[in-house]
Amino acid sequence: MKRLIKLIMIFTVSLNIACKESQQKNNYVLVHGAYHGKWCWYKVIPILEKDGNKVYAIDLPGHGQDNTPPEDVTLEKYKEKILQTINKIDGQVILIGHSLGGISISSVAETVPDKIKSLIYLSAVLPIDGESAFVASSLDPNPNETVFYEISDNKKTVKVIPDLAKDIFYNTCSDKDKEYGISKLSAQAMEPFFATVNLSKERFGNIPKYFIETLKDEALSIEIQRIWHQRTKCEAIYSLDSGHSPFFSMPKKLAETILAIK
Repeated sequence: MKRLIKLIMIFTVSLNIACKESQQKNNYVLVHGAYHGKWCWYKVIPILEKDGNKVYAIDLPGHGQDNTPPEDVTLEKYKEKILQTINKIDGQVILIGHSLGGISISSVAETVPDKIKSLIYLSAVLPIDGESAFVASSLDPNPNETVFYEISDNKKTVKVIPDLAKDIFYNTCSDKDKEYGISKLSAQAMEPFFATVNLSKERFGNIPKYFIETLKDEALSIEIQRIWHQRTKCEAIYSLDSGHSPFFSMPKKLAETILAIK
């Protein structure tokens, strides 16, 4: 009897280990929005990695540690940078875009649909075929009228006015996070706001999409977020009681929401 119990225990432990090892791990690719860089995800990355998932945060051209002159940056270059990362990853990826990053991940998904397991839009532009971020945003019935930016003389770049931008991007964040975010923001190329994307039903349309809306957003109103995710089929909608930057204000809740998406 003792031998039988011992064998059962060994079998049970082995089975639990096998099940744990067989649990699917995900590849997450994080794409920041305008003015930001991969630095904005620093609180979220370790939480996503806890269960053995792999996380790849990208500095798009002209942002963070990428030294491309902002004047030379285009949406096409954003796409190329993301594709460089994805093509080095074995298997499919879950592509997450924040804010303007929604345009980038949509363009990438159209290009390599077989590499994309799902698309997650975090308070992000969810475009339709032939649309730009500028046109998509112009549908907002309740836009924030604060002019928190300055456009360069050559009209190729734009930068934020710190004292105004911090309460638009980081209104539900701590003072520490506000100061950190504002200190890291970079000049933003204008071209990606106006570049259009070509999206087909057969490629982009067949990829599962999820939307995480931010209820207290001062950068992209909840009204425009809902217009976007209601006109394009999403598998599920999640809501966070946050401003535009939940990666700062509620990283644990954001990470848990992302991890819940299979």
